[in-house]
Amino acid sequence: MTSRWPDDYFEKNIADRIKAVGHRQYVGGFSDQLWYEIGKLQYHFLVQQGLKPEHVFYDVACGSLRLGQYLIPYLNDGRYHGLDLDQTLIDIGIEKEFYTDIIALRNPRFFVNEEFDFGISPNFDFAIAQSLFTHLDPDDIRSCLSAMRGKCHAHSQFYFTVFLKEGRSPENPGGPSDPNKNWFYRKEDIEDFCETTGWYADFIGDWRHPANQMMFRARPAGR
Repeated sequence: MTSRWPDDYFEKNIADRIKAVGHRQYVGGFSDQLWYEIGKLQYHFLVQQGLKPEHVFYDVACGSLRLGQYLIPYLNDGRYHGLDLDQTLIDIGIEKEFYTDIIALRNPRFFVNEEFDFGISPNFDFAIAQSLFTHLDPDDIRSCLSAMRGKCHAHSQFYFTVFLKEGRSPENPGGPSDPNKNWFYRKEDIEDFCETTGWYADFIGDWRHPANQMMFRARPAGR
């Protein structure tokens, strides 16, 4: 099977990886069409779960705005908050995926850091980390859940996807978390990560993701 990544791809830094494959494929689109489809899938899923224009929303690992291109116009002024590891992806998303002055109209806020830090922002009503935990080791997953726990209120809902470790799933890669390598977990692992960071974990399961990523919802425990 031919790899979709160029030779020496994993030896490059993030900026060079983005340049090598483009801002859509870098975040797992495989093709432009699929990149857009996954953005729409997230949008419709969140609206179905109750996301309203007035809600405060956190897009964790917002990347090049695969979801943001739909939610920024939908949400009210200042309600969209996106966080990513790399400013380059956010800048490319704003440049390539928006064709009017909707950014100025909706005033989304963006944060760039490795600590899952949304700064001085209102506590979120809804949040999603789609195709983030699929690329994180256990320590980084717990770090994300802990940080999000500090930015929630009693009714916050944090959705995230994982690859479930079932049957003969591939072994997890060695080394640190990597945006282009996949980690697999059992449901019990995810429940433990949530419990130890102050969340209840609800298994939603299949939500029609083309790569079979399973959906969980985290709700704050003890509130």
